[in-house]
Amino acid sequence: MRFDELNEDNYMMFAIKHYENPQAVTQEDFYEDLKKFKYIKRLLKRYQKSGELKSHLLLNHFICLYNV
Repeated sequence: MRFDELNEDNYMMFAIKHYENPQAVTQEDFYEDLKKFKYIKRLLKRYQKSGELKSHLLLNHFICLYNV
């Protein structure tokens, strides 16, 4: 499957295809990691709209994702 453009319809298939976490055993593990990406996206959108950057919170989520 080719992903020329990510949108609401195909982002989940893209995430599942490219998800590599040997520690993730269940589907809930995948969804927990996906929630972290959604939260990072929300923080970046908030920064784009209001100019308020919560850098420590962003760094914490990036570190958590990297440690997975």
